[in-house]
Amino acid sequence: MGVSHRFFKGIFSLVGISVLGAYASNLAQVVTVYALFIRHSEIFMLLPVFLGFGLATGIVNGIGGEFLVGHIMRLPAFREVV
Repeated sequence: MGVSHRFFKGIFSLVGISVLGAYASNLAQVVTVYALFIRHSEIFMLLPVFLGFGLATGIVNGIGGEFLVGHIMRLPAFREVV
C-alpha cells in the first residue's frame, strides 16, 4: 500500500489505495499457495471470491483511514509537525 500511495496519491483516494492493497495481498497469497503447496491451476478459481472480500475490506479500511486522517489533521500538535 505504501508503494501505491506513493505513485497513485493524486489519482486514488485512501479507499482506492486500500482496495489496491487488498487486491495485491490476495493475489500474493493465492500465488504463494500455488507455488508452495497446491500445484493445481484450479486454485485460481478462488480469486473472484477472494477479490470480492478484498474489495469489501478495502473499502471499509479506506473509509476508516479517511476518517482518521480527517481527525488527525485537525489536531494542533499534528499541524505543527507537518
